Amino acid sequence: MTNSAAPILIYGATGGVGEASARALVQAGAQVHLVARRSDALETLASELGATFTCIDFDAPDAFKQASQEASADGVIAGLVFAVGTINIKPVSRLTRVDFERDFLVNAIWAAEAVQAALPFMIKYSPGARPCLHWDGKGGGRSIDAFARRRTRA
Repeated sequence: MTNSAAPILIYGATGGVGEASARALVQAGAQVHLVARRSDALETLASELGATFTCIDFDAPDAFKQASQEASADGVIAGLVFAVGTINIKPVSRLTRVDFERDFLVNAIWAAEAVQAALPFMIKYSPGARPCLHWDGKGGGRSIDAFARRRTRA
């Protein structure tokens, strides 16, 4: 099933990367569903862009499931942007186990949970869909899709 009005789900929509992604996608004609913690900023941005939105507590057990369900238009989601992240800016010698665990939770586990929650809706939108992870770091963006392609051929 393809639905041109299916939204792209954007986590971290009120942060720099999330907001820029939302604005670029809307300018390109996409529908977006914004997700963030700060309801005031989220409502303002959603109103400005003509977008739907979900305000969540990312630590809540069903937060990603709730956002995916609320985002799905006719049971489908066209794509996912996960622009949530943390980084500890202090000398590594001062980082604690709690610092590392929180960073791993936010940067890896939450990202995986967001994909898990949205994937059934994305597969309905485009059967055979598979996640393509992308990160933007020093030196520009890089796709890390090769593993998924190898697995598809196997």
